[in-house]
Amino acid sequence: MLLIVDMCVCIDLQNGECLDKVQKLPYDIAVPDVIETECDSPTFSAILRAGFSALHLDEKYMRDIYELNKDYPGLSIVDAFCLKAAQLNGAILVTGDSLLRKTAGESGLLVHGTLWLLDEMVRYNVISKTCAANCLADMLETGSRLPDKECRKRFELWK
Repeated sequence: MLLIVDMCVCIDLQNGECLDKVQKLPYDIAVPDVIETECDSPTFSAILRAGFSALHLDEKYMRDIYELNKDYPGLSIVDAFCLKAAQLNGAILVTGDSLLRKTAGESGLLVHGTLWLLDEMVRYNVISKTCAANCLADMLETGSRLPDKECRKRFELWK
């Protein structure tokens, strides 16, 4: 199964010091190559070194991407690329952007976020529960806007 990950999630993973651990999950994990324009930290090369692959969309899909951007004005071009890449590849979209999550859900895509990735890393013994709690704490300390109620559930679960 392919996961298409957006920049919000990459930032969370970097801040939680677990970006390089995600590639140990039993998924193919990719980012659209256009996120390179959004990358400061982590850098695009750091994302690739962490085991993510870069997806390129053919120019024939540009019209679809701009239409998505027009239909959902709050959706960035890069978010529209993520959505289109997930649609074309039958992938799970992993995003922290609420409009992108809503739009993807309306499109019939399976959508998850950073907390799901942490859950999967615990489920597949990529990281321990303690490590997951520490990663989450680091994400929150660096300004991640993850849902408070769900974070508290994870902290309880991962004690």
